[in-house]
Amino acid sequence: MVITNLVLLLIHFQDLKDNMTMHLAQGLSTINTRKKKKKPLTKREYDNYLVAFRKHNKDCKRNHRHSMQYKTVEDYIAYCRGEVKYDASQFQKRTTESTSTPRVDKQYPSLESKGAISGKDSKWDLEKQQISSNYTIAPAYNKGAYQVVPKNEIKHIGK
Repeated sequence: MVITNLVLLLIHFQDLKDNMTMHLAQGLSTINTRKKKKKPLTKREYDNYLVAFRKHNKDCKRNHRHSMQYKTVEDYIAYCRGEVKYDASQFQKRTTESTSTPRVDKQYPSLESKGAISGKDSKWDLEKQQISSNYTIAPAYNKGAYQVVPKNEIKHIGK
């Protein structure tokens, strides 16, 4: 009994699915593909576009983007309202090839790879290493700076 009810229910849903239509929001349709007509500009909208046009051109001059300026207010309004159609042939296509070239400069060895220049420097370097082996560097508690702490006081760091 339960299985037959389940089978009947599945058949009923299949019939509903075959007869269903897609509901769209108001104003949307798959039949009407006409574009809406643009409303004519009011005086107030034109004045707002005029102010924005002047500001845009001024910003372009200030930021050295002279090629992005518009010659007339009508061109700017057409751009803002999406009425401008660009020709794709005027744009350059990007290439994925790498334009970088490897360096061909001569490699010079660093000073450390050559060794110490004089005996004084090597003695001083050894003395610095010996002195610095008695100290460690640690961040100060709740601060951003670092401090030099003797090794015998490491247990007091952060207190």
